[in-house]
Formats: sequence, C-alpha cells, structure tokens
Amino acid sequence: MDTATQKTEFQASFKDYIAPTVYLVSLSLYGLQFYPAIIVTLLMLIQSWKSDRIEFVVRFTLLVGCYGFTDPDRNFGFKPSDVAIILSFIAFLLYRKRGVVGQIAFIIVAYIAVMIIFALLSAESMSIQLLQIRNYSAIIYLFFVLYVWADSRFEITKLWHTIILYSLIICCFYIIDGFILNGYVMIPNTVMFSNNTSYFYDINWAPFSLHFTRKYPPGLYLLSLAVYPVARYYKLSISQWIIIGLALIACRTMTFIVALAIGYIVSAGFTRRFLKYSFAVLGCFVALFFVDKITGNHLRIASTVDQFTNFVMPEEQIDGEQIEGLVTFGSGRLEQVIPKLYHQAETHCLLTGFGFLHPQKTTAQQFIIDNPLYSDISSSEEVVTGVEVTQIQTVLDMGILGFVIQTVVFILLYFIVRKSSASLYLGSMLVIYFIAGLGGFSGWINYPSLFLIALSLAATICQMKSTTEP
Repeated sequence: MDTATQKTEFQASFKDYIAPTVYLVSLSLYGLQFYPAIIVTLLMLIQSWKSDRIEFVVRFTLLVGCYGFTDPDRNFGFKPSDVAIILSFIAFLLYRKRGVVGQIAFIIVAYIAVMIIFALLSAESMSIQLLQIRNYSAIIYLFFVLYVWADSRFEITKLWHTIILYSLIICCFYIIDGFILNGYVMIPNTVMFSNNTSYFYDINWAPFSLHFTRKYPPGLYLLSLAVYPVARYYKLSISQWIIIGLALIACRTMTFIVALAIGYIVSAGFTRRFLKYSFAVLGCFVALFFVDKITGNHLRIASTVDQFTNFVMPEEQIDGEQIEGLVTFGSGRLEQVIPKLYHQAETHCLLTGFGFLHPQKTTAQQFIIDNPLYSDISSSEEVVTGVEVTQIQTVLDMGILGFVIQTVVFILLYFIVRKSSASLYLGSMLVIYFIAGLGGFSGWINYPSLFLIALSLAATICQMKSTTEP
C-alpha cells in the first residue's frame, strides 16, 4: 500500500454492526457471570471460523485476552490466555518457517531461551518463574494468527475495517458505562483497585446519576490496532471521532491517551504531518487542561501537570514534603519502585535481575522486603516485584541486561519487516505500548498487549506476502 494513498471514508451499514455488537454483548453478559452467554460466543466463533478467518482472529483475541469484558479468575477458573499460548506453540511447530517468518521465529525462540537463562540464575523455583515467563512469551501468538490465516485470502483493509468497526462499538460501550449507566455493565471487568465487582443479578452501577465512573483502559486496547489505519488510510466522520473522544474521556487515563496520540503521530509519517499533529495534540491538551482545571480535575490532566511542575519547580527548598511529593508523583508508582530498585542494587542484582518472581507465590525471604514508603503499614511487607511501570518490572525480572535484550528483540522484529508498506503498523503498536507501559498498562511484558502486537506483526507479514506473490 502506498503511503501517499488518499484517505477513504470509513463506511459501515447498520447491518455490519449487528453481529459484532451481539458478540461483544455476549462477552459482556459472560463477564457478568450470565454463563449461558458463552454458548452464543462460541457459536459465533465457529461461524466466523467457517466464513471469515479475519473476523475469527479478532473475536478469538477479544475472548482470550479478556480486555475488560471478562475476568480470568471469576469467569473461567483458568487463564484463557494460556489456551491461546499453548495453541500458539502448536502452531509454531506446524507452520512453515521460511524467509521473514523464519528470521522472526529464530528471534522469538532466542528471546524465550534468554529468559529461561535469566530464570536459571535466580534462586526462585522454575515452576513459579514460568508463570511470569508465559506472559513475556505471548508474542508467540503471532504463529497462531499466521496459521489461522494460512489457507485464506488475506486483505489487510478487511482486517482494518473489522478492527475499526469493533473499536467503535467498544467505545460506545465505554460511553454507556461511563456517562449513562455509570458503572460496570457493558465492560464489566474494568474494575481496578477495588472489589466492586458486577454480576448480572447484582449490577454495580448508578444509572443517570452525576457519579461518572472511571473506566480503565483494557477495554480500549483494541483501539490501538485502529490507530495506524485511521492515521493513514481511513477518514472518520465527526460523529465517529466524538464517539472515540468520549470513550477516552470515560477512560480518564492520561498515559494511555498520550500513547494513542503519539502512536497516531508516528503512524501519520513525514515531518510536516508530525508537526501538524503535534500542534493539534498540544492544542487539545492545553484546552483539556483548562477545562479540567475549571471542572475540578475529573479528567486527571491538571492534577498530573501540577504534580510535575511542583516537583521540577518547587516553590521552596526541597524538604521532607518534597521527597514525599517525589514518591507520590505519578499516582504513587515511585513508592513501589524506589525500595525495590534499592534492594536490587544492594544485592548486586541490577545486571541480571531477581528472576521472574510472583507477587503472591514467591515466599523466599531473600525476595521479601519491608517497603517504608507505603502509607498502609499492613501492606508494607511485599515481594520485590509487581510494579506498575513495565520497563522497571523488566529490570526487576531480568536486570538492565535483560531490558536491553528485550528492547533489541522488538526493534529487530520491526527491522525484519521494515520493507513492508505496512511496517509502521507494527512500529506504531510498539510505540503505543512502550508508552502505555509507563503507566502500567501491559507494555511489552503482558499478554493483552502482546497478543495485539503479535496480530499487527502477523498482518504486516501477510501484507508482505500478498504484495510479493504473483
């Protein structure tokens, strides 16, 4: 596809929305523990397997990745992502690995082997470490997608159309939950940092109230796959942009919103476009800052800016309160990070990490610290793992050396497919989730984002094949 291609208007009829909406509602109902809904989900999966493999992959990814619709523990009793990873390993063995695919396969196998080596350097048992390694290894989902698409005609525009369609419906779900039902109904499992779960017989909501629920980003992860095609090839209507904008406001998570915005800029390409969209994003940010300031910091934009400016430009000499400000800066993420990195340096594990520890299952005393920065003393004793910032989590698991290797691996994946006309599809996804990882939203180390990155890589590979085959 040519980068100079004029954008075409995204169009979908009312009929086009029916089946995706029914499928997503069935996921919502199952997430609310209305278990008969899974029958509809599975029947629609089977139907798409027979009729449209592209839509099958999108539907299957939403099922195994959960993405706020379902919860692995509450709804399944096991992690559906494990099923996807097992199927991906089987597909890896069955799929013919030649050319570009062979090079990528070698890199992924080497990456997993390196992680196992780091795990062997740790005193933690391998059985516990494998629980975490499987998340890092989710990029292998690439081979499941390639295997599913192997015997069907691939059209990347068909994939993009499907993703945008599903993304718009999910955005509508966010709007309904965030501003109308004010709870957890359409995307029932985006509850974070609380036990306010929602069931079909006991729904957690406050309909038509002024209590606008904050909906965390997992349900909008699919939207990241729509960023590149919207930036490059599709022109959305004003109403569609309003739907996306309102969903992001319901999300109220600046790290994720900024990640999508920068991903859009990267996808748009060329210096002129970069500057154009940079100024546009900056203008929107400034406008939202003042709106947020006036309306009481509900969007969490003004409060974040104030935290940053108070830290880098303190009005008074740095004292104990300023240090406390440093700790609480970034929604308190540094209070998780500082003691663990200090312990890592103190135990000479900065280079190779502690290994892939588990926040609940690791019990060895050498991996337990008392965190003096937590205000809740009862939770101060913890394992030296489990921080929100995914880049820091990688350093804790594999050390600085492991973080460098991980970065090189993902850069190499992009480098291998760089000649594809759709290579920026993968590039934009890597940028989006690197930035989102700073806020603890999956990053390059967890299956929800790695499944989507793998999907974008599979689409890029299939696009390369479709343009080179006669």
